[in-house]
This record gives sequence, C-alpha cells and structure tokens, in this order.
Amino acid sequence: MGCHSSREGGVRDREASTGKPAAGRNGFRVAAGAAAAGETAAAVDGLTNEAKPPQSSSADSNGMPQDLHSDEAMSILLIFPREDAQSLCFQKAAERLALSCSAEHSSERAMERYIEDRHDLVVIDRRGGGGSGGGEGEGIGDQLVRSMRAVSQSEFTCFLAVTRAGGPSLAELVPFGYNMKFAESISVDSCSDCLVTCQQSSFRCCEKLAALAAAFAALDRSGEAVEIASDRFCIQYTNPAHDKMFGRSAGESQRCNSFDAMFVDKTEDEMRSLLQSLRKGKEWIGSATGKRKSGATFQHQCCILPIKGRRGRIQHYVSIRQSLNGAEPQTEPLQQQSKDSAASGHDKDDVEPTPAAYSNLLLMQRSRSEMLSGLRLVQPLIAGPMPSAASAPLDASLLNAIKSGGGGGGGKTAASRIGSTDLPMQKVLGLLGQARDGSQSPAAAAALDRALELLRQAGGDQQQPPLDPGDRMASDYVGGLMTGGSKPSDKKRSSLQARRYHRPSEIMAEQISRVLENSSVTMQSLSEIPEQFVAYLEGDDEWNYDILELERVTNRRTLVYLGMKILQRFNVCQFLQCSEDTMLNWLQVMQDHYHSDNCYHNATHGADVMQSSAYFLQRDRIKSVFDEMDEVASLLGALVHDLDHPGRTNPFLINSQHRLALLYNDMSVLESHHVSLCFQLTTRDDRINIFKNMSREDFKTLRHSMVDIVLATEMARHFEHVGKFTNQIVAPLIAKEGEEGAEQITAEESFEMLTKPENRTLIKRVLIKCSDISNQCRPLKLCREWSKRISEEYFQQTDEEKQSGLPIVMPVFDRATCNLPQSQTSFIDFFLREMFSAWHAFCDVPQLLENMNNNYAYWKQLADQAKNAAPEAASV
Repeated sequence: MGCHSSREGGVRDREASTGKPAAGRNGFRVAAGAAAAGETAAAVDGLTNEAKPPQSSSADSNGMPQDLHSDEAMSILLIFPREDAQSLCFQKAAERLALSCSAEHSSERAMERYIEDRHDLVVIDRRGGGGSGGGEGEGIGDQLVRSMRAVSQSEFTCFLAVTRAGGPSLAELVPFGYNMKFAESISVDSCSDCLVTCQQSSFRCCEKLAALAAAFAALDRSGEAVEIASDRFCIQYTNPAHDKMFGRSAGESQRCNSFDAMFVDKTEDEMRSLLQSLRKGKEWIGSATGKRKSGATFQHQCCILPIKGRRGRIQHYVSIRQSLNGAEPQTEPLQQQSKDSAASGHDKDDVEPTPAAYSNLLLMQRSRSEMLSGLRLVQPLIAGPMPSAASAPLDASLLNAIKSGGGGGGGKTAASRIGSTDLPMQKVLGLLGQARDGSQSPAAAAALDRALELLRQAGGDQQQPPLDPGDRMASDYVGGLMTGGSKPSDKKRSSLQARRYHRPSEIMAEQISRVLENSSVTMQSLSEIPEQFVAYLEGDDEWNYDILELERVTNRRTLVYLGMKILQRFNVCQFLQCSEDTMLNWLQVMQDHYHSDNCYHNATHGADVMQSSAYFLQRDRIKSVFDEMDEVASLLGALVHDLDHPGRTNPFLINSQHRLALLYNDMSVLESHHVSLCFQLTTRDDRINIFKNMSREDFKTLRHSMVDIVLATEMARHFEHVGKFTNQIVAPLIAKEGEEGAEQITAEESFEMLTKPENRTLIKRVLIKCSDISNQCRPLKLCREWSKRISEEYFQQTDEEKQSGLPIVMPVFDRATCNLPQSQTSFIDFFLREMFSAWHAFCDVPQLLENMNNNYAYWKQLADQAKNAAPEAASV
C-alpha cells in the first residue's frame, strides 16, 4: 500500500518513453542527456539561484524564481473503466487538497480530454493487468499511456499506475511510460498522501522544467551568444547566436571543449589562472579572441558564470558573448597576430564590472529579418530522436534530403516523394515551369503549360511518390485525388443519370438579383455586424480560431461575416477601389454559390481556408516578401477556391463524363471551374463587380495570380509544388547555412531571392495548399469535425459510384468498412508531414506542427485500439 516513485521519473523516464529531451533547442540535457529528475532540478536550482543578474527577484523554497512560479494547482485526470471505491477515494482526496480533478471511463474520451487540458497527473487503473480492463501484459491502459506520451508537452505530466497489492514493480511499469505506482487502497488518507507526494516531487520538478523550457526559448531567440558547458567544460548547449558567431551549424559545437575556440590568444599560465578562478566559483568578465570554424579569429566580450548544483558543487558554466563593435573575422594567421590585441580578463572580486558591461552582455535582441530563424526552430523537431511509432515525429529525411540534393532513400521518405533535383527531366520541367511563371505573354504561358502537361502525361514528371503496395489507404488517396480517373464502359456510360448537383455555368443577371434581394444579411459595412455575432468573430487572427461556432450562430453564413472582417483588416476594398456595399454583395453571391448541402466543400470550408491564408500572411517572413497585390490575390483566391464544388472529386467527374470534365478536357476540372465561375459571376453585374474600378493592367495581374492560386489546390500537382518549394526556396537556405565556415544568409540576400517573381508565385501556391488541407493542424475539436465531414462526403461519393456502376476510386471510403482513424494517419503521413515541415522551416509555424503531432497521436491511438479489438472479436 502507498505511492512509489522512481528517482528517474521526472526526466529519464520521460525521455526513455518518448525519446524527447526535457528542454533545449539542440538537445541540452544535464549529464549528457541522461540525467535523473533530481539532477535536472538541481541544475535548475543552480541556474535560478546562482546565475540571476543583480537585484533579481528572490527565489522560493523550491529554488524557483517567484516570477516563474505557477499559481495553478496540480490538475488530475482519473481513468477508470467504471466508478468504484478506489476512484472515489482519489476524488475525495483531491477535493480535500483543493486540487482540480476530472474522471473519464473510456480511453477515447480520456485521450481527447488529455490533449485538450494536458493534466499534470494522470491516474490509470491497472488493476486488471494491462490497465483499464486489459489482460496480462500490455493492455488498453498501457497503450493509452504510450499514446499520451506522444502528445507534445507530455514530459510535464506524471503517469501513476494503480495496481493490486503484490502487482508489478515500478521497474516493470516504467517501460510502458509510467512514472509512479500506487498499491490499491480505499483509504482517503493514503490517496491524499500519494497526491501530496506527486505534487511535491513530480509536479514541482515539472514546474521547474517548464521554467527551464521558457529560459531556453528566450535563449534561442537572444541576439547574444550563449553557451552552457559541463563542469569539465564540455559544451552541452549553444544558441543560434553562438552558432552564428563561431560559424558552425546547429549542434555542431556540442561535445567540444569550451575553451578550444574561445581563448586562442591566452598563454598556459593565463589559462591556468582563469580555470582556477572559475573553479572557485568566481565570475569572469573580459575580452577574448575566438576562432571560427573557418580558422578566422575575432574579438569579443565574454562573461563566464559558474553554476552550482548538487552537493553545492559547480555543475555548469554559462558563457555569454558579444562581438566587439560588430568586428569582422580577422584573416591573418594566428601566429602573426599581435599579443597586444588580446585584452586580459579580470576576476569579479578584483574589478567590479560597470553597468554598461552588464548591459552589453545581457542585452536580448532579435531581428525578424534573420533568414534562418525558422530553420533553426524546426531542426530539433525534424531531426530529433523518434519517441515511438505513435508519436510520428517529423521526418528527419526531409532536411537531410534537401541538403544532399534530394537524392536517395527508399520507401515513403521525403526524398523519394519530392524527387531528386539531379534528374535531367526534372531540371527540364523546372526550367519550363519557371519560364511559364515568369512569362508576360498569356499565349506563351499557355503554350509552356501545355508542354509541361504533355511531358507529365508521357511520364517525365516523377513527382508522384512511390507507393507501398500494402498501403491501401495511400493508394486510394492517389486514385481518388491525384489521377485522371478511368472511363466506364459504353454500357455503363449510357445509363448515367444527370447529377443532382448539376449547375449551369451561365449565371444570368436575374439570378444574381434574386440572391441579393433574398439575402438575410442586412448590414452595409463591418460596423453593422449584428451584435450577437461580434463575439464569435473575435480572435479570427489566431490559428486556433473556432469557425464552426461562427457557422452555428450565423446559420452557415460564415463567408459573408468572416470574409467582410478579414478583407477589411487587410484593406482589400481600398486596394480594389470598391465600396463596402459592393464587397458585401459580392460576398453574398459567392456564399450562395457554395453548396450548403455539401458536408465538407461548402462556404464554411471556403471561409476557413481564407482565415488560414490570412494567418499565414501575417507571418513576418511572408509580410516582408509579399506586396498588397499578393495579399489580395491570396485572400480572394482562398475565398473562391472551391466555388460551386459538387462534393465529388475530379476522377469521379471524369469517370461519369460530367459536363465540366468535357468542358475542361479532364484537366484540372474542378479547379478551372471554381476560378472561372468566380470571374463570370463578378463581371456579370456591376453591383457585385469588385474589380470594376481597377486599371486594366492591375486587373490582369490580379486575375492571373488568383487563377494560379486556385489551380495550385489540385492534389494531382501536390508533390510537384511542394518539391519545387523545398528545392528552390528552403534548400538554398539550408545549403547556405551548411557551407564550410559560412555565415547565415543576410536579410538582403533573402529578400532578393524571395522577391523574385517565380519564387513569390511558388510561395503563394504553397500558402494556399497549406491553408486548404490544414485540418489536421487545427486543435483536436476542429480536426475531428472536419475529418468526419470530409469522410462523409467521400462515403457519399462511393455510394453513388456503386449505384451508378462507376469505378470506385476510393474503395477504403466505404461507410461499412472504413477505418476513419487510419485514413487520417495515412493522410498525414502521405501528404502533410513533409509539406508542413518545409512550411514551418520557411515561416515559423510551430503551433501547426504541435497540433498535427497531437492529432496524429489521437488518431493512432484509436486505430491501434480498433486493430487490437478486431482479433478479440474474431476469437469470440
């Protein structure tokens, strides 16, 4: 009876089960990444007690600065298959201690609750053997722990297993992901003691880890070069500014000696004196001569802080450096340098540093124009260790493939999906694509586009990824979203009936008038939005904005209300020189020409994609590259990108010989229709013609950009666009950083590269693609709803294909047999992971990657649960 914990539970267990470091951008961990929680806590105590600047806030009894101490009480999630005496005891104990406590009885609901709230303590009933009703060995509860461990920030959660007396030892539970165990007891006092133990050990330690993560986040964005070394001066962490100062790539300095490249001008006696001073716990401030990877030297100001940890001994040395007057590297050999140029350092006890010295050493600065800020942030996510199959870490082959030119690799690696830039045919396709994108002549652009299409049809474009014959989901996605369909036989063809969603493209002025006259929207401007809707429009500039709530309260008029707000925020009416009532009329007509009876491809989806595009347009790098024309084209293109969508895929329309497939010769059928109808409607009636006051040249430019943006949403060209974006934009940045002795790319170089017309076009294409298929990057609540909607639309298509005798392009989307969770994990693996990794490397969107990985863990847990349930049902 009682609560037992593992001394390693705080960090080591978490890293063993998840493969994630507790904190740090490039893997800094106490004692070379294998430290126990107590050691980490001691290190944090040292950092917070010893390294604080003058007149810092006092620390509490736990060694944490009071300003970083959380006021929130420990939150608890109880997972029991049913409410019993044991679960009630934990609830009463939590109530006695004034702790937040919630209970769930199904693994699916528990997973949802955990992703939503990230509880500090998760108590799982394992008295049945495998947990929550499981048998011997690993059961449902153990699988649930593994899935929760795959969720981001799970390292801050303690997992407690409730076992029977004489049950498995803690050592046996640790591999499953548990930190602690509690031997069954229906004593409220025992449960209270266990919760207090968790609160005073694991919870307090996790608070310190969270503060440490905040400190590392600040260091990663600091303009000062910061280095943390062990007590033997072995480098364990360097921030991006340090890597830049010494001309090294991220993580390259780790395991090196701190002094090898720091005091190249010091004599042996000077170094001995310096080391003795540091080992006595004295700070050192002075000038030093450093050596870059290329061999060039430079002068810099340096402050070294000894940090005490366990047993009062020095465990770490923190070095803060700043180049003197932005001095450039010296090019003369080291042996020819004058010894007089090296200023000697001083002990803190000998010379008191001036306030200016502290100011220079501790100043934090960050320029948004630094080209590789996003790349540095994405590297630990992409190249980090793989925690487990359930966590689905970002594919490390992506950036490795880019650095090596995209070659090599089998299976479903990023390299094989994106394709090799060394292939001659791909070079030809790339040159033709650039010529087409940069062409000022519509006739020439059309001819080049036709040439590209012919080359692809001839098999010249190897952008489509190789398929695993056993991956049925991926095969169906390719067949249903990326191919041209297969023609039905003549016998089947003659029996096809007119589709219920058939809608003529010739929209007459009377129909537009009917839409405007019958509209329920009475506002003339944004200031006239009904008061009951205003609260649901707030936060539209945030990624986690809940558009489904707006859909509910506006009776599915999301495109009008959200569209008006976003377009006004970007001053679109001013750019187009149109009135707000004209824009409002236009939005109503666009809203009406989305099919409200579509489960997924309706006006809410159009508004959602526009909101995503607006979010991306606010990213610093994109703001620095795009002009007003690019912003307006991206927003309007997103708004109309699925206009008049019939709720069926291109292969379906081709197979059924739909009039749109015949009209557009089976090429980009829906995408061509969406953008064509937009301009047909807009120019039909002056009351909705938002382009009527634009100059001819501006309208031509805007129309060309909108057409290109909408056509880029075709999934058949997904890997082409992502591959070109990765190779032409992301790859040069990484290659520049990885060159021997090279510095980071300058703001001027990045601006020149990114503002090239062909590159801006490519960025707009990937922006709309990331907006269009970003559902799995939304919070779980939104992700689940969108997944259900798109699946239902695919189910309806399969039903109609069966009824009409058409080829079934996506057999796995049969409502009787479909495994929805598996379909979502396959879509993430096949289409999303590499694209959003590259997009994050470009414009820094960590929230999207975090949501995607959390959602993947959720779907994977459900898929594994269904997979394990199938053999049990068969045995019964």
